[in-house]
Amino acid sequence: MFQREELFKELGAERNQVSAGIGEGSLSGFPLLSRLSDPTDDVIYEPEEVAPFLTEPLRAQQIVKERRSIRGLDNLIRMRGGQEN
Repeated sequence: MFQREELFKELGAERNQVSAGIGEGSLSGFPLLSRLSDPTDDVIYEPEEVAPFLTEPLRAQQIVKERRSIRGLDNLIRMRGGQEN
């Protein structure tokens, strides 16, 4: 879906956290995005978490520099569709 490992490493997750799929808390500045760390798990966001989640990829865009990380964020941002900030 998106370049999860590259993106999470660049945002500060430890390699073992990414490979083990330990999302919760692995990206302290991006707690809602962290929940996407395991592609085999379902992720549920409460209604009040949706708007903050939609802003996290936009904030991460200001940090990442690697091509694959940027592509991963681009995919996430496109998935949000016409949602407003």
